[in-house]
Amino acid sequence: MTSAADTAVSLALTMLVARIAGPAPQRRFGGKVRVADLIDTVAWFTSVDAGEIVGRTRKPVYFRPRAAVCWIACELGLGSTTVIGHALGGRDHTTVHHAVRRARALRHRDPAFRRLTDRLVNHFRDFQEN
Repeated sequence: MTSAADTAVSLALTMLVARIAGPAPQRRFGGKVRVADLIDTVAWFTSVDAGEIVGRTRKPVYFRPRAAVCWIACELGLGSTTVIGHALGGRDHTTVHHAVRRARALRHRDPAFRRLTDRLVNHFRDFQEN
């Protein structure tokens, strides 16, 4: 079990590596924010391949970004849980509900996860307002 400090250090290092790797993916022009845009951005911020986020594995290293996508997509109202599940590799809506519940618990327990999700929600809300 990793401590919150280990998680925070890991997230900070991940974000540093991502910054070195290049700029964050840009939102496509026109229209509103899509779940696919969110997946790409979460993948960049967490240094996890977008294919792994939509993949079938349940490993925590991939589940955490996937749960972040589910929670943020619901928070921003990007679609129903069915739509979000479809964008995440054809997952059932109940799987999305479960990921949202787990993300809420992670946000309460893990400050690094809360900062990541808050930052991304604010990032995409700025796009929605413009």
